[in-house]
Amino acid sequence: MMTRISMDDHIDAVTDDHRFSPLAYGSELWTFEHLEAFAFHTPVEASPGSSVSVAVVVFFSNHCFSREVEPGEVVDEAHVVMDGSIRRVLDKTRYALSREYLPRLIQELQTRSIKVADPSRPNFVTFEVQPAEPGTPASNYAVFFEVRRDSRRKGRLLLRVQSGYVLERLTHRLRDAKKMSFRVILKNAYTRKR
Repeated sequence: MMTRISMDDHIDAVTDDHRFSPLAYGSELWTFEHLEAFAFHTPVEASPGSSVSVAVVVFFSNHCFSREVEPGEVVDEAHVVMDGSIRRVLDKTRYALSREYLPRLIQELQTRSIKVADPSRPNFVTFEVQPAEPGTPASNYAVFFEVRRDSRRKGRLLLRVQSGYVLERLTHRLRDAKKMSFRVILKNAYTRKR
């Protein structure tokens, strides 16, 4: 069970890269209250038959509302955001979907289907099927995330939402990827050596 807790004791886990000031997009003002970091307590199995309550701090990257600049693409500099030293461009569809689905999808992870997107990292993905026009296939809003043990504080996990965007069709790798429950993801992150 996820129990939301105050961020007061966990604000140190959130860097400036995960705090977003309002941005102008044409005549619109994009605000990011929906992507503010939050924390919750949840039980995690520390060893067979023994669980502990851990704090999980959730934060979002700007990939939830921006995309790569395509080679040769000319973009309005007012729409450029930086991800470290990499230029990205604001993406209206990603922003709208983030407002519609995030962070609700993250709050529902305990009951959602989750796949291992990349076993070498590991990172994970959950999908929200998008309604389709008659005669066209449905697309998927894919939310990629990682969970790791906090190296600075005992009993805390960090869940970073890496990206959220529409996939018109799933690759074979994603379609056939191994499923994993959120409970197991948290357990694996918690019991992994620092």
